[in-house]
Amino acid sequence: MEYPGDHDHPRVYFAERFALLYELAGRPVLKRLADRANSTIPVTESRRAVFVSAQRLSDWRTGRTVPARFDGLVPTLRVLIGAARTRHPGPRADGLYSIRQWQVLWERAQRSEPARGDAARGCAAGATDEGPETAECPYRGLAAFGVEDSRYFFGRQRATLALLTAVLDDDVDVALTVLVGASGSGKTSLLHAGLVPALDRGRSVVTLTPGRDPVGTLERSFGEERETPCVLIVDQFEELFTQCRDEDVRRRFVGVLVQTARSRAYSETPVDAVVVAVRADFYERCVDYPDLAARLQEGQMVLGPMTRDEVRTAVSGPAALVGVPLEPGLVDIIVRDLGDGNGAVYSSGALPLLGHALLATWEARAGDSLTVRAYESVGGVRGAVARTAEAVWEALTPAEQVAARQILMRLVAVGDDGPDTRRTLSPPQVLEGCSNTSAGTSAMNALTAARLVTRDASGVELAHDAVFEAWPRLAMWLSEDRAVAVLHQRIDKDALEWERHDRDGSLLYRGVRLDAALRWEADSRAGRIGASTRSFLAAGRRHDRLARLRRRGAVTALALLTVLTTIAALTAHAQRVAADEERTTAQFAEILAQAARTQNPDPSMSARLSLLATQLRPQDETARSMLLASQNAPLADRLGSHDGAVYSVAVGPGGVVASASYDRTIRLWNPAATGTRGSFAASLTGHTSWVTSVAFSPDGRMLASGSGDSTVRLWDIRDPARPTELGPPLVGHSGAVYMVAFSPDGRTLASAGDDGTTRLWNIENPRAVGDRAAPLSGHTAAVRTVAFSADGRTLATGSDDHTAMLWDLSDPAHPVASGRVVGHADTVHSVAFSPDGRLLVTGSDDHSVRLWRLDRPGSPVATREPLIGHNAAVWSVSFGPDGSSLVSASWDGTARVWSLIDPDRPTLLGKPLAGSSGGLTTAVFTRDGKAVVTGGQDGTVRKWALPTAVVAGHTLRVTTPVFDESGTVAVTASRDGTIALWRMGNGHPPVLTARFLSGGGVGVENVALSADGSVLATAGVGTGEVQLWNVAGGMAVPAGPPLEIAARYTHELAFSPDGALLATAADDQSLTLWSLADRARPVQVGSALSGAAGWINAVAFSPDGRVLAAGSSDKTVRLWDVSRPERPGAVRTLSGHHGAVNAIAFSPDGRTLASGSDDQTIRVWPLTAETGDKPGEAAVLSGHTSTVRSVAFSPDGRILASGSDDQSVRIWDVLHLRALGGSLVPDGTVRWRVAFGARSDVLMATGEAGAVRVLDLDPHTAEARVCANTPDPSTVESWQQLAHGPVAAPCG
Repeated sequence: MEYPGDHDHPRVYFAERFALLYELAGRPVLKRLADRANSTIPVTESRRAVFVSAQRLSDWRTGRTVPARFDGLVPTLRVLIGAARTRHPGPRADGLYSIRQWQVLWERAQRSEPARGDAARGCAAGATDEGPETAECPYRGLAAFGVEDSRYFFGRQRATLALLTAVLDDDVDVALTVLVGASGSGKTSLLHAGLVPALDRGRSVVTLTPGRDPVGTLERSFGEERETPCVLIVDQFEELFTQCRDEDVRRRFVGVLVQTARSRAYSETPVDAVVVAVRADFYERCVDYPDLAARLQEGQMVLGPMTRDEVRTAVSGPAALVGVPLEPGLVDIIVRDLGDGNGAVYSSGALPLLGHALLATWEARAGDSLTVRAYESVGGVRGAVARTAEAVWEALTPAEQVAARQILMRLVAVGDDGPDTRRTLSPPQVLEGCSNTSAGTSAMNALTAARLVTRDASGVELAHDAVFEAWPRLAMWLSEDRAVAVLHQRIDKDALEWERHDRDGSLLYRGVRLDAALRWEADSRAGRIGASTRSFLAAGRRHDRLARLRRRGAVTALALLTVLTTIAALTAHAQRVAADEERTTAQFAEILAQAARTQNPDPSMSARLSLLATQLRPQDETARSMLLASQNAPLADRLGSHDGAVYSVAVGPGGVVASASYDRTIRLWNPAATGTRGSFAASLTGHTSWVTSVAFSPDGRMLASGSGDSTVRLWDIRDPARPTELGPPLVGHSGAVYMVAFSPDGRTLASAGDDGTTRLWNIENPRAVGDRAAPLSGHTAAVRTVAFSADGRTLATGSDDHTAMLWDLSDPAHPVASGRVVGHADTVHSVAFSPDGRLLVTGSDDHSVRLWRLDRPGSPVATREPLIGHNAAVWSVSFGPDGSSLVSASWDGTARVWSLIDPDRPTLLGKPLAGSSGGLTTAVFTRDGKAVVTGGQDGTVRKWALPTAVVAGHTLRVTTPVFDESGTVAVTASRDGTIALWRMGNGHPPVLTARFLSGGGVGVENVALSADGSVLATAGVGTGEVQLWNVAGGMAVPAGPPLEIAARYTHELAFSPDGALLATAADDQSLTLWSLADRARPVQVGSALSGAAGWINAVAFSPDGRVLAAGSSDKTVRLWDVSRPERPGAVRTLSGHHGAVNAIAFSPDGRTLASGSDDQTIRVWPLTAETGDKPGEAAVLSGHTSTVRSVAFSPDGRILASGSDDQSVRIWDVLHLRALGGSLVPDGTVRWRVAFGARSDVLMATGEAGAVRVLDLDPHTAEARVCANTPDPSTVESWQQLAHGPVAAPCG
């Protein structure tokens, strides 16, 4: 391209305008300008920020270069425009103060070719610049980055954003975040240089380390009043275990932290959040504190190693910021040296070594750049610390070397049963341990000058744990003197404790312990001993001398005390036995309590604990009931994990699971390889950025993957253990590929991209893939998701533009947009078609899931209600294989399974799939629909066994279930107007054989089934009608017109055992008997049964059919003799309840009647077998905390079940009249109603919101399920960890 003159060239013109703006701003020093511009860049930006350096600014001003990205230019422009406006309110040239006009200039310059000649390089030659030789050192060596160093803190933008999000999460009850990382992972730097600057200015920060007196330190930190809310940061939390010896103080400190986080206040100071940073090797110690352990489950962030790109940024970013270039190849050498030799980016603890190597390289540079020669001259990453330390050591005098050793040893808290850590001491405390104070002062100054030791207001400490790991000499000292050092530290701590307790004589050493301490005192390696320690040992020596004198006088008395000692020994033995029993009881109680606490947040853990409790005490009914209750919960089996978040999982036709991760890998898992638990099959590598999505081809022979590297890859997985890549990567997208999907015929692959397009690939020949059609462009923002309909004729896409689109693929070469789904308020992150193609589901960042009917594909219509329940972005939705269920995964850390038996009224099936430590990003059903596979932020792939006890059939309140006498047929009905027939299998989940609407679709309040299962009666809500149905072959048809009864407010009905009579309740508080000789035209028999003074709430025939019982709101149960139906007679009224009677049931032998009431009790009445007269005194069963809604006897008469409005279902021992443990269902559903079939170990329970549960009361069934579907249940170590002691593995 030719230009009339160089000054007309867009690049030259851009440089001239930039130079002019620079002049009008007062020609600021370039380094200060860069600092000001960089300080305006928010560290919370999700994309990597572009920081400027003095050299870069100089290049822009002189025309050597043009900014590569406009967002990298904007911060500088804002600073310059602000300064220029102050000096010159009116611009010297049009648009000079307009960011929009600058973007136009930049775009023109970017599109143009470089100018010829020298004008572009010298258009502002008169300007001066600050040379890199005078630049401030941007590296911090072994020291952590502080708040003032935040501009030099590179490479952790992603971690900063994640931590900031976790800390400021307002949706948690306890605002406490635990940052866990290995020593040297950069926790302190992330807190001070990442998190603190990212907090808004309306918050202050309180920072502390626990030290020896954590509670006092906390109180002093909040000593001054604060008007603004603050964030409390507790760094180096491991000091709580290494420096504080009082367990009571530790627990009090943890309690105060948790309470502060829960109440969001400390005293009068508002506290928005509490952040705790702890070394990973002290993680187990944290778990010993229940409140802290709970937050570790829900509010934990693990700080892992940086990626290679982040390491490169951490190395090159600070130098670029101050205008110092790096020699090409230097960064590659550093990254290579940093590796651990096993393929990892770097080993744990290597970051401080990197920091010191960079600092040493900076100080060794000879010119204006950092060179490979300078780097190698200081020993590189591994040798820089040792070289510096050795240089300092060799420069010391012999006396100073002795003092330096004593100082360094005192600054290390040597672990006798754990890792070594640093400890902070005051300067006097450090010098107190030196045999020569003067030499000690000199040595400490030399160590500080070399940055091996740091000194500030808090005290003296090693710059980092890496010092004693990377300096062989110090490591050797620690090895040689470990026993002495441990003893020294222990004696010092005990001496301080003695001083703190006013020199209490009971704390002095005695016997062998005193002898060891005195030998240590005489050891030359002990150095100078502190005054407190010396006084402590002297007092021990005096006390020992007095004790020896006393012992001599006691010898004579010893013989006389022998007999008494023997008696005392026997007493002590008995006390030990009692103490052991108390300890076992306390241990057992804690296991049960923990099982109860984790029922909702981690049902798998709760199930394992319940099973462990039954192992410890097999006869305990509470443990047994909690184990039985685990049938209601989904149980998670950990297939394996990645080194980063998992973004996608898929299940192949053969059951193989594929997972895609931020760690740039795809992993294959074979759940069938070891029974139900998974085994690792293979890892697929090749993508150069995070892997976003995986999908199996319909025949399972091929896998597709999409990635942040803008490519799609195809893999041959016919042998999952030996996958191979098929052809080159598919290139076409100009940004990340977020989702891939195969067409049902396997001939087309769709990919959704950040570039706003969806591409269709012809994969008929996987090794020569081409475009099936032109890219689909209809969205106005990134396309996040894509899915094919089952017939392959429709494609759905979802986008950041808050919409989903439908595409007609009738002609695959010419797709046409056929419809748009509008209704979400944020990104549509996931779409899926139902197997029959009649429904589309969308999941969104607006926290909702929506269903759309596709009766007319071009005009999707929303169903009546969205699926509400998640409280964070929904990233994944997927239908079950039969389309009757749906699973959604959310960043709230849960996946939820929904029943779509009525798409207009979707209902939650059981409890959420909870227990992951972080958000869930993906969830899919297995091919049989019995399990769900999930992945998420914690990098773990889990397979959840869905509870077989939870079945779907209704959407609103469900009636009391009824069975035929064989127990193979059950019927339920609901206020949603539906009636369901179930086939009950022997040991198998029930099968829904028919589901149909009641007459007119009216809600059903009650049902009854004849003993032979041939006749069904249903009572509609408020209709005054009872419909009889003929049941045969798993279907039901009306037997005739509805039976008109005078009842709109009571709906009770019951068949006699022989099916000849039907009893119904009326609004006038009477009962009517109907003959069913002609089912089409029932006829009333005899006169109405009256006498009740309240609504009839329950009706039941005795097993022999001779007695009819009715429970009433008048607090009574009335019995009638109906052996002659045409002339029924009253027998007796049972009184004793203090509230309305809602439920009654006869025992199988007819000798007992149970009743449940609003008074929250169950009464068990003994009856005579013949007529039901002369009832005895009722036994009262208490335990429910609300209305008892239903009661039922087991077929063998030994168990009574009850359902209540207190959200519980319970079982009772009829013979001993006691509760058999707690509730068999989790909280969340009221109005439970219960019934037994033909088996005493199968109980059916129904409740609100369509709840139907089929519970197996055999604990061995529940035990087998827990063992098969929770991680590592057969390992002895796992169970002993839960039990805090020896125990046999229940699953062994």
